[in-house]
Amino acid sequence: MNRAIKGSAIACLMLFGAVAHAAPDETEGTPAVSAAKAAPADTPTMDRAEVNENSTVTQNERPVYVPPRRGAPATRVGGGTRSGESSMPKISPLSPEHTGLTAQSAPTLYWWLSEDHNGVFEFVVTAVDDVEPVLQIRSEENRTAGIHDFNLGAYNVDLEPGQLYQWSVAIVRDEQRRSHDIVGIATIERIASDGTAAVSPAALAAAGLWYDAIQLLSEPSDPAQADRYLAFRADLLEQVGLARVAAGSRTPPATN
Repeated sequence: MNRAIKGSAIACLMLFGAVAHAAPDETEGTPAVSAAKAAPADTPTMDRAEVNENSTVTQNERPVYVPPRRGAPATRVGGGTRSGESSMPKISPLSPEHTGLTAQSAPTLYWWLSEDHNGVFEFVVTAVDDVEPVLQIRSEENRTAGIHDFNLGAYNVDLEPGQLYQWSVAIVRDEQRRSHDIVGIATIERIASDGTAAVSPAALAAAGLWYDAIQLLSEPSDPAQADRYLAFRADLLEQVGLARVAAGSRTPPATN
């Protein structure tokens, strides 16, 4: 993988954002769900033997995402504004509806912002059922519309295999009224790896390693592959119902 990529919690951020400003996601009318119902605490560990895998695909083959072979509730929440309120951006994590997998201890996570916004952004990673977050970062800045990345490795995050994590990106609109946050929420689980995972985007997607496939496609080591990989990334986003994000995703991630 090209780039290997911890605060006190505002646990209510997840709940407030999901209840007050979790707009329906783009997946064929599937309503947003509360992050509190993301997944049971006893989510089983997924090892390499339980993941769909195809190591024969090449760097140039179109990725087709094959979800892990287990039932899972929808956990992705896209954030928007209430009807009638002033125009505000929408946020969407680049994730499948269900919990996405990674073989990395500190992957880079990607999210989409619908329009330019100057304000307070908050990024939180929390192990499901824990109160204190693994990571909480806040910054006030001007971000451009498009896809942004967040490098967990830069903050010494170490995701544990078999532990389910919830991650979120929020625009903090009013410190005293956190229910008005615009927030996007997704979940991630690291699986055990023997270190021999295939490194082509198509092989990663076929193995169910969503986050790793998206990261590799967003960070091509060979400049000659850049356009092809961005097209492949947009294709993967369409496969999980993020058509609007895909439409404007054929450019590199914005610099954070």
